Amino acid sequence: MLDPRLYAEFTQKLFTQPVFDLLSRIPKDFKPTSIVDLGCRSGDTTKHLATTFTKAKIIGIDSSNQMIEQAKVRFPKLTFQCAKLEDFNSKADLIFSNAALHWVGHSEELIGKLIAGLNPGGILLVQTPLNFETKAHILLRQLISENPDWYKALHDSVIFKDFRAPEDYYDIFTRRDLSAQVWSSTYYQQFPHTEAIFELIKNPILCELREKLPVAEIEQIFAKFIPLLKFAYPPRSKTGKIVISFSRLFYLVQRAL
Repeated sequence: MLDPRLYAEFTQKLFTQPVFDLLSRIPKDFKPTSIVDLGCRSGDTTKHLATTFTKAKIIGIDSSNQMIEQAKVRFPKLTFQCAKLEDFNSKADLIFSNAALHWVGHSEELIGKLIAGLNPGGILLVQTPLNFETKAHILLRQLISENPDWYKALHDSVIFKDFRAPEDYYDIFTRRDLSAQVWSSTYYQQFPHTEAIFELIKNPILCELREKLPVAEIEQIFAKFIPLLKFAYPPRSKTGKIVISFSRLFYLVQRAL
């Protein structure tokens, strides 16, 4: 499972700004009474939603019991539930998901299930990473591919997953006679050292790695990966810090009344 403290240290800003960018696209006259936050992690997005829509009934859902327990401690007045995102079968006025669906495939079937879960006039609002072709991810895939045993164990993991192009989402929505907004943004973040970038990449995939490889093998991968990161992301000459970009894909779909 994810380590909430470690994950939060490097991702707070990266998660918060896309949430605000998502919420800014919601029509001003949209007043949801029921909201589901899919992939709520430790509750920050659920809290933002509760602050924005004060009269709505909101539930945060995450597949990590560790994250849900922390969310309950941090925000005791909010409602949280541990469940698999792909098993979602509720109804809501607003279904919100910030950087979570790609971990469970983000398939057309899942998107269709979420759209079917919208009440009339309801909105599906999603953000998903669009940065799996960055130098860091390419280097990690190349490193794993060089070892037949590692590749055999991890070829079907999220590390090697082919993600849908932005244009493909329009096809999905058009097939359902739905209008949608699809857009992307790139965010830049400074890091004090390469190890911080390594933690940002490592922590989300660590759970899946542990399911597929012994700990000793994972440590070997990471030991080889860190020097590659240092070479790929040298510090800026004036500040000594490392600047990397994070691209994100967004879409908003509203069901007809």
